Amino acid sequence: SAPYNFHILNNLATISLERKNYLQADEWLNEALRINPRFEDALYNLSYSKAMQQKYEDALDILDQVPTNSERKKMFRQEIIKLRQNQGQH
Repeated sequence: SAPYNFHILNNLATISLERKNYLQADEWLNEALRINPRFEDALYNLSYSKAMQQKYEDALDILDQVPTNSERKKMFRQEIIKLRQNQGQH
């Protein structure tokens, strides 16, 4: 079987995320990141997936690997921290 293009892998992961199938998404995303470790969309998606699994430290560590310090990255970090704080209140 031909190796997947990392964009295709990210698209498959996006579908898995929409279905809340986080472990499957993680597999696709880790594969995409093996091909292209600096692929920002895959890093954001993997960070999101970990946050949805309540693995907030993992989510933040992955977010730190995003090369571009953008407004998107800052907002994403704030969202993860907010989720983590809300989780602590239950």
